[in-house]
Amino acid sequence: MNITRLVPIAAFSVMTLGCSGGSSNNESAAQQSQPIKIVAPSLTQISIEIDEQGVSVTPNALNLKAGESGEFSLTLTQGYKIESINGCGATYNLETGKIKVTATETSCSIKVMAQKKQTMVPVTSSVLGFGSLSSLPQNVEQGSSFDISATPQTDYTLDNIVGCGATKDSRGNWRVLSAQSPCHIEATFTSNFAASSEFAESIRLPVVIHVFENDNVSISDELGRSHVELLNMHFRRSKLLADFDFLIDSSSPEHTPMPDKDRQYIADTGITFYLATNTPDGAPSTGINRISANQALTEQAMKSSMWDANKVINVWVGEKPASTIDQEAIYQLTSTNEPNALAGIAIDHRKFSDFSNRRFDAKLGKTLTHSMGHYLGLIGHIAQGPENGHRNLPCDGVLQPSPECTNKDLLFNYMRDSYVADENKRMFSISQANLMRQHIQNGPLQALYNNVRDKQ
Repeated sequence: MNITRLVPIAAFSVMTLGCSGGSSNNESAAQQSQPIKIVAPSLTQISIEIDEQGVSVTPNALNLKAGESGEFSLTLTQGYKIESINGCGATYNLETGKIKVTATETSCSIKVMAQKKQTMVPVTSSVLGFGSLSSLPQNVEQGSSFDISATPQTDYTLDNIVGCGATKDSRGNWRVLSAQSPCHIEATFTSNFAASSEFAESIRLPVVIHVFENDNVSISDELGRSHVELLNMHFRRSKLLADFDFLIDSSSPEHTPMPDKDRQYIADTGITFYLATNTPDGAPSTGINRISANQALTEQAMKSSMWDANKVINVWVGEKPASTIDQEAIYQLTSTNEPNALAGIAIDHRKFSDFSNRRFDAKLGKTLTHSMGHYLGLIGHIAQGPENGHRNLPCDGVLQPSPECTNKDLLFNYMRDSYVADENKRMFSISQANLMRQHIQNGPLQALYNNVRDKQ
């Protein structure tokens, strides 16, 4: 039984094997009987890193075929904003909050950074005294820092800045380190000069310096500013300078101490000058007007550059012919002047003193001081001039039949002529100060005085 059952099986096996010998039909059948292998396409993983405090994301990762696009959805925590999204060439749609990415054959990672939204703080400012705050931002992010630029007018000094946590560093620079609301900055500027003991009202007059530049003439802003400061020293602090007479080199053959009897007549005129802060059309200005000109100072050139003499005192600095360096050039503003008639003072650049180190030297030039005296109504000099001029006025300004002193007796007066050494010009008298102030307030310069006073 067992054998007969095996034979047919064996025979079947042999027959089957025999049928396979070399037939193409048999090969085809064999191939068809093998399983078909299906190869799945490879996937690229795109992961995403987030700042979990500020943002959440779905899904956490994408598995995409090369060239296939997918999206991540971002949800921002309240008060946060997206700072940056980098990696995988991803793009972000702010309106939908979705990141779109297209897979390549290489896995990659997207990094999302969020930051807390900053509250914007408005910055306001005010000024006490005469000076300005410039370049202040209108709005800043809360907690941010910024610099404060404060510029006093020529006769003033920055005293203090308060508000918004303003601080001054060791170099004297002012800065807000962490802006908080409310952010109001107040700068206080104080006068360099105490109130005059002789005059109740202080008079401030703007000056513009027109610099005619060429290869020989170069006046820096700082030099121009310092010379106006020196002018103020002469008009306001001659008493103090007389007290420090020892600053004059006593070995100088030209030096002669001022007699004590003359010191009582030294005036604090109460008149100060500052560089103009605006051009005639109202634009901000340093008060230094530079003119490129390969020419000497001429009346035509000065007239074409002149600012309105009823709003500012014009001073021209340039190169004058060698023979006229010491000659005065003052163009008076009078009540009978034609409109736009030339008015101001012209000075050779070699007579423009450098006071930029702020170290007083009695030998520093007095040309501008002397010329300004003329422009403010002091006609003629101490030694010569009209008999009804300032030279014959009483030194103390008190009119009397036989005054003890008249201005022509003051050998150290600023209104001596150009042949007298600058170091021997050291004072205006009280009567000269009175005359200049009348010329400003009630004379030909009244329009200038009124225009300036209305803005102060």
